[in-house]
Amino acid sequence: MKSMKESKPETLVYIVHGMKGSGQSVSQLANLARNSIENARVVTPTLPHSSFLSNVTAAKITSDIVREIETLDQRYHFDNIVLIGHSIGAVLARRALIEASGLPIHWTEFDASQSPGNLKVEAEIGQLRNVAWGRKVSRLILIASVGNGWSVDDAKSGFQRLGWQLGSIAGHAMYGDLKPTIFDFRKGGPFITQTRLRWLEYIQYLGACSLARPKVLQLLGTVDQVVPPNDMIDFAVDPTDEYFTQIQIPVTGHRSVIRFLEEPEDPEMTQGACSQRKQILAAVLSDGLDQVHEHVVQRHFLDDNLSSAPELDVSDHVFIVHGIRDKGYWATKLAASVRKTASIANKNFTCSTPSYG
Repeated sequence: MKSMKESKPETLVYIVHGMKGSGQSVSQLANLARNSIENARVVTPTLPHSSFLSNVTAAKITSDIVREIETLDQRYHFDNIVLIGHSIGAVLARRALIEASGLPIHWTEFDASQSPGNLKVEAEIGQLRNVAWGRKVSRLILIASVGNGWSVDDAKSGFQRLGWQLGSIAGHAMYGDLKPTIFDFRKGGPFITQTRLRWLEYIQYLGACSLARPKVLQLLGTVDQVVPPNDMIDFAVDPTDEYFTQIQIPVTGHRSVIRFLEEPEDPEMTQGACSQRKQILAAVLSDGLDQVHEHVVQRHFLDDNLSSAPELDVSDHVFIVHGIRDKGYWATKLAASVRKTASIANKNFTCSTPSYG
């Protein structure tokens, strides 16, 4: 019998399913992970959002995920952790990583012993203490992630839009604790916004503490009708390709992206589509990105209106706003003068000259 020292350290692979999913719904992905990652312990919990009628908050689900992984890590002492999430499960996986990294949850100007008003995070997440398993995460794999949240305006068909509108009306008619879980993932909602802000803080925190940053791999099917390609990546938070790798999977939709068994009558589930999808996912799971380089999409290919890379030497930004019934031509000229004057002083100023009616 091999001693404990001779046994290979385990890798925890924790998979978070999407809305109306379950541990069973990601079973094909789980099996692929077992075959692709050496000595993997794969965990696929069924979480409250398996029911569309769930009203458990996203913050509570996140807190439960953090605690479950903490318990598993204390028991098995994992050497490595891989987090995987599908659809809204990807948002939950990302938030769980953030809140398990040791990132402060209190505003520094307040004493941590004061009332919950000093918390940066939701009350459920604010109850977490001294959790740092996030530092063991080597990869965060986000599959068809609704990272920026969902909106009725994102519907790609009349039928889908009608369904989302009816659901929105029903959800808005509910109050307090009765509001459905899915509403926590609406674009611009508190949980989505907080997650985006915490992610930015997390990236800065890792740099300030000289901690290793996990690889962020984002996968999206070419025929996904739920997630817009330029919404999956949070450009406001991740301004360059430095923080993520996006991979497109051919002939793949929002649900089929985690399925690999052939269903000949479904064009997304033909033998060829399933085989290619499985190969791509296997390469991602085994950290073999060199095998799928032709499917990697660069940031600047995704949107015509992306901002340029951040200019770290900018010291000031000047907003120049014209008055009503003014075309504002003078504002543009003034902005040019501001930039010129700054350059003479060896400073880099940027300007905005918004226009309106």
